[in-house]
Amino acid sequence: MATDGGTRPCGGTERPVKVTTDRLILPADVTLAPVGNFDSAGLAGLDVGEGDWLVTRPGSRARSMVLSPDLAELFLGFRTPGTIPDVIGRYAGMHALDPQGVLDASWPVLTRFLHAKWLVLEDSYLSRELAAWYAPGISLMGHRVEACVHITDDTQVYRTRTAMGGLCAIKVVDATSSRCVAALEREGRILQRLDGSPSPRYLGLGHDGRRRFLAMEWCEGTDVTKAVAPVGGDTGSRQVTRDVLSAVLSAYATLHDRQVLHGDVHPGNVLVDAQGKVRVLDFGLARLFDEPDTRVPRGGAPEYFDPDYARAARAGGPPPAATADAEQYALGALCYRVATGRDYVRFSPEADRFHEQIVRTPPLSFAEAGVVPWPKLESVLHRSLSKSASARFPSVAAMATAVSRVGLDERPATRSLVPVVNRADRLIESVGKLVDPDHRLFAEGPTTGPRATFTNGAAGIAYYLLRLALLEGDPAPLAAADQWAERAARLAREPRGLYDESAGVGRNVVGSVSPYHTGSGVELVRALVAHARGDTRTLVGAARAYLQFMDEPDRGVDPTFGTPSVLAGCRHLVRCLREAEYPDDATASVLEQLAVRADAFADHVLRHALRRGHGDRHPLPRYTGAAHGSAGLLYTLMTWWEVANHDVDGDAVRHLVELANLGVRRGRGLRWPMHTNEATPSYMNSWCHGSPGHVYLWNAAHRLLGDTAYHDIAAAAAFATVDDRGANTSLCCGQAGHVFAMLHMYRCTRERAWLRLASERLHSALVDRESMPGVGWSHSLFRGDVGLALAAVEVECPEEARFPLFE
Repeated sequence: MATDGGTRPCGGTERPVKVTTDRLILPADVTLAPVGNFDSAGLAGLDVGEGDWLVTRPGSRARSMVLSPDLAELFLGFRTPGTIPDVIGRYAGMHALDPQGVLDASWPVLTRFLHAKWLVLEDSYLSRELAAWYAPGISLMGHRVEACVHITDDTQVYRTRTAMGGLCAIKVVDATSSRCVAALEREGRILQRLDGSPSPRYLGLGHDGRRRFLAMEWCEGTDVTKAVAPVGGDTGSRQVTRDVLSAVLSAYATLHDRQVLHGDVHPGNVLVDAQGKVRVLDFGLARLFDEPDTRVPRGGAPEYFDPDYARAARAGGPPPAATADAEQYALGALCYRVATGRDYVRFSPEADRFHEQIVRTPPLSFAEAGVVPWPKLESVLHRSLSKSASARFPSVAAMATAVSRVGLDERPATRSLVPVVNRADRLIESVGKLVDPDHRLFAEGPTTGPRATFTNGAAGIAYYLLRLALLEGDPAPLAAADQWAERAARLAREPRGLYDESAGVGRNVVGSVSPYHTGSGVELVRALVAHARGDTRTLVGAARAYLQFMDEPDRGVDPTFGTPSVLAGCRHLVRCLREAEYPDDATASVLEQLAVRADAFADHVLRHALRRGHGDRHPLPRYTGAAHGSAGLLYTLMTWWEVANHDVDGDAVRHLVELANLGVRRGRGLRWPMHTNEATPSYMNSWCHGSPGHVYLWNAAHRLLGDTAYHDIAAAAAFATVDDRGANTSLCCGQAGHVFAMLHMYRCTRERAWLRLASERLHSALVDRESMPGVGWSHSLFRGDVGLALAAVEVECPEEARFPLFE
C-alpha cells in the first residue's frame, strides 16, 4: 500500500505526495547516470543496453532501474525542486511535445520513482543526503564502529565491536532534540527493566555533548515474516507456523507481564533467530502501563493500527494512548501476515478508505488470502482482530495459549475455492495483457464499436483499471487507467467513437446524455481517475465537461439512456468533488452547479414520470428492471437524494409499493416480469431486466426508509438470482452481474453465505466462459471479458465491491 510501513524513532512518517501541487526533488545521493559509469557488479542482474541510464540510491532497498536517455533527461529536471506539472511542462516545451502525452508516457516510471523514494518531497528529511555521523573504526562508548545500519535525520544505529570482540548495537540521537533524548532515556529504562528478555540486553547510556547514546546487545535473526513460508496443508509447515506465532505472542505476553507496552508492532521489530527464539526490538515508542499517557507519543506502522487509532486518524484528531488491547490487535495483524504472507485486509491506497477499512472491514479468510484454510487458527486471529476491544482475548497471554492449542491436522470442511482462484487468475492475467497500454488494442482502439464509451469501449477499460488500482493499492493500473481515460477522450472524437450504427448503437437508441453510452461517461471516468490520482484540476475540468453534456435536449426517463442516467454520474462527481484535495473556488463552483442541475433533473423526472395528476406526465418505463425500467428509475432518484441529503419523495414511495406488488413468488425467490403490461409475462434473470438489478433498489429502500419489508424483498430478489444461473457470463445480462448482486447483499447484511454464493456463481461463469465462443466483445466492460474479470477482482475485496457506475 502507499502508506509508509516503517517507523522513524523520533520523527513522523512521510505524508503522502499530492502529485499536482507538491514540489518534489531528486535528492543529491540518488545516482542517475549512464550505465557506462557503473562497474559490472553494479549492473549485475539488470538488462541494460548501450545508451541506457541507471537510477539507484545507496542504502536503499529499492532495486536499481534502467531508463532510456529521454526519461533520464526528464527526471534530471527534478534536481531543481518543482511540481510534476512544472517539470513535465519544461521538458515538453524544450522538445516541442504535448505535456499530457509526456505525462502519459512517463507516469508508470514516475510512480516507481515515488514508491522507491528516489523522488521525494522538497522539505522531506529524505530530500537531504543522509550521512553517517561516525565512520568505521571510530571509538563510540569504548566500542569500535563497524557499520551504520540504520539512519534517519535525527537517529542512527551502529553495529559496534567491544574490546572483548563481542557485538553490540548503539543507538545515537541528536542531543538538541529534547523529544528524541527523552525517548532514548525512556527506552534505556525499559530495557533495564526487561533485562534482555525478550528485548536486547541493556548495556548503558552515554553522551559526547552533541549526541546521546544507548548501547544494547546486538541481536541476530531474521524478520519474523521471513522466518516461515505461508501455511500449506501439510502438518510440518503448520507446526513451524504455529511455533513461531506462539513464540511471538509469548514474547509480548512477557512484555505485558512486566508492565511494558511495546507500542510499535511490525515485522521489522520482531526477529527470530536460528533456534526459533524471538527478540523484540526498538522500544522508542514503548511505555510502562502505569506511565502517564501524555508522556509517550503514539506511532507505529499504519497497517498495524487498531480501530480506535484508525478512527482518530480518520477524524484528524490526536491518537489514543497505546493499550494492551490495541497491541493485541496489532499482533493479530502481524500473526495473520506471518501465516498467510498477506495483510488481513486488502488495504486501499487512499488514506481515508484505508482507515475506514481498519475500523469496519473484517479479516479475510485464509482462502480469500490465497492459502489453504486453517479454521481453528483463523478463528483465533479473527478474535484478536475484533473491532471491539471487549470481543478480543482478555490478554495477549490468553491469545498465545489459544494459538498453542490449535490443531495441526484439521482440514477445511467446506469445498475449496481453488478452481475459482485458478480460473479467475488466468482471466485476470489475460485481460491484463489485453488492456496493457503496450498492447495493440491501445494503439488501434477497439474494433467493435462504440469504441470510446463506458459500456463498450475505452472508458470501460479505464474504469476496470481504476478499480484494480483502488482495490489492490497498486499505482501501475492507476497509471494505465489514466492513459486509457485520455485514449477514450480521443476516440470519442473519431468515427464510431460514441455511436456505431453497424452495432445497433445509434443516437436514436442511446440518446445524447447517458454516461453509460455517450461522451458524458468518458468525462465521468476521466474525473474518477483524476480523483484517485489527487489531480483536482483535471477532476474539475472533467466535471465541467460533464455539465455541458447535461445541456443536451434529452429528457426521456429511461434509467440508462435518458435523464435519470445523468444523476448516476452526478452522484459520483459530487462525492469526488467533496473529497477533492486542496479544493478552491473553481471546485466549489462546479460542485454547486452539479448539485443544482442534478436537483433540477431529479425534479423533472419526479414531475413527469412519477407525480400524480401532472398534465405533462410521461408514461412510466414499459420495463420493470434496473437498466431500462422502474427499478432503475426509482433507485437512481433515491440514491441521488441520499447524496444530496434530501428525503425520499412520497410519490416515489407509492411507486415502490406498486412495483413490489408486481413481483411474482417462485419458491424462496421473487421475480418481476420484464414488461409492466404483458398478457403472457416473460422473465430474465439479469441485472438489466431481472431480479439481480432489483437487489440494489430494495436494499436502498430499506436503508433510506427503514422498513424491514424492503430488506425481505431484496433478499427474495437475491435468492431468485441464486436459483437461476443465467444465459451468459456478461455484466449486463449474465452471471457477472449476478456476482455483483450477491456481493451487494453481503455488504448490506454481512452474512458470509452471500460471499460463498458469489464465489460459486463466479466459478460457474468462468467455467461457462471456457465453453463459449468469443464474439468480438472481449474488451467490453458490460458485454465481455473485462466485466467478468472485474467481478473476479471485486470478489476478492467484497467490502469494497461496487457494480460499475450503478453503485
